[in-house]
Amino acid sequence: LPIKLFHKLGVKYIIITNAAGSVKNSIPPGTLMAINGYMDCTFIENLSTPLIIDDVSSKLLNCAEEASKRVKVKLEKGIYCWTQGPAYETPAEIEYIRNLGGDAVGMSTVPELQTAKQLRIEAFGISLITNYAAGILDQPLTHNEVIETANRTKDDFAELIGATIENI
Repeated sequence: LPIKLFHKLGVKYIIITNAAGSVKNSIPPGTLMAINGYMDCTFIENLSTPLIIDDVSSKLLNCAEEASKRVKVKLEKGIYCWTQGPAYETPAEIEYIRNLGGDAVGMSTVPELQTAKQLRIEAFGISLITNYAAGILDQPLTHNEVIETANRTKDDFAELIGATIENI
């Protein structure tokens, strides 16, 4: 609904942000990750093996990469995997997602990117990696870790978003 409202208001560009779990040891909590592709791992639309969709706006992705260099905030790129939630995924689900080529997992963002694409709004997303997903480390997942990581990195995140908007 918000994306459709933005379309009616004439919005031309959208940056979608989220908190996500890393499915790889090489992408630690606190990492900012530009979404350069995504997978629908909800199995709502079909039961086929999810494919990587890489139709995010290259223009906006380039604006974010340039902003990252200018404000000296590290920005990784990766594949975001959408799951249904509202619970953390199991270690088996995370292994499946990693084997598909996913880098991060979360419960949002893909429907918004898909709707923006349908409405011809240029869009891309940035994930704040707030925790390792289930099974990556030998410890339980906690919401407190998500909150602590978000609080620790919020200034860099805000600076990157602001600089990206300036570039657009």
